[in-house]
Amino acid sequence: MPVVEVYTQEQVDDETRKSLSVILPKVVANALNCKEGGGLTEDEICVRHRRGDFNLDRGGPPIQIMVFAHDYAERKVNLDERCEEIMTKLKEQLGELEPYLEYKAFIWIILAPTAFGNCVLFPSLLSPP
Repeated sequence: MPVVEVYTQEQVDDETRKSLSVILPKVVANALNCKEGGGLTEDEICVRHRRGDFNLDRGGPPIQIMVFAHDYAERKVNLDERCEEIMTKLKEQLGELEPYLEYKAFIWIILAPTAFGNCVLFPSLLSPP
């Protein structure tokens, strides 16, 4: 289950941030999809936002996107092409939604060995006793 962390500096408006939340799951799922791990759908992509602090943050463009995913061999072979696909699709789709805005962005795909599990925490809170 890839996690996408979107860091935006203060000058990035909320509409752009919302647009990124809508666009990124499908774009990232398509770019990172591979046979290993059983394929990938947009429902399996988690998008998390962080707003920058003008007084503390230094360096980098107004939008920085980091994609954390499992290091399947199939992804490693053409990682640059997958990153380029994400950049191209983001530019196309954001351009359609917000044609008059322009922000510089960095995108990283960070692959690492991972494990995933899910569970229900505090199940007693979900149903009456």
